[in-house]
Order: sequence, then C-alpha cells, then structure tokens
Amino acid sequence: DINMPGMNGFEVLETLRASYPTIDVVIVSGYDRKDYQDKAMKMGAKDFIPKPFDVSRLRESLKT
Repeated sequence: DINMPGMNGFEVLETLRASYPTIDVVIVSGYDRKDYQDKAMKMGAKDFIPKPFDVSRLRESLKT
C-alpha cells in the first residue's frame, strides 16, 4: 500500500527494486490516484491495482 506506518509504499518499492532488481512488484492501494499510479510505474512497479480490487485482475497481473 502507499500509506503505511514507518515506510510508505514508494519507499518499499524503491528498496525492493534496489535489492532485487528482477523481482516484480505489484502495488495494491486504497489510494486510487493517477499521480500515484504514474509514480509507481515510473519507479518500476509491474502494476498498480486500486482497492477494492478484482481478484481476477490481481491474478492476471501476477502471471509471468
């Protein structure tokens, strides 16, 4: 998610991309804002899925 205690979702994404550059990261967030989606994708997220989410969309996003 984007808003979390201690470290926000963008910081988590940045840390994951730096430590594991080949891992796919999908952000699922209650903050369905275009600017957040754009930022996450520019930072290397595979997908940004707003809550409440459709399970079929999540499954599709997680396919390799």
